[in-house]
Amino acid sequence: MPIALEKYLGSNPSVRKIRIHFDNDIAGRKAAQTLKTILPDKYEIVDEPPKAGKDFNDFLCMRMGIYNKKTHERNEER
Repeated sequence: MPIALEKYLGSNPSVRKIRIHFDNDIAGRKAAQTLKTILPDKYEIVDEPPKAGKDFNDFLCMRMGIYNKKTHERNEER
């Protein structure tokens, strides 16, 4: 478990729900699955990746109609 998360959870014993907002790529999906696997059952884990785009910045830009040409081209290749 990441040290910062372990320290935060140790200092905040009232936390029962953890929302994960990692990137919507292979590394982000694997990291979310790993955390869901290693965290104790006492936590409710909610995995909420962006609905579109690689990350929430891409998602926000799409929602606002702001397209970064490089990002837009990369998404079209998928």
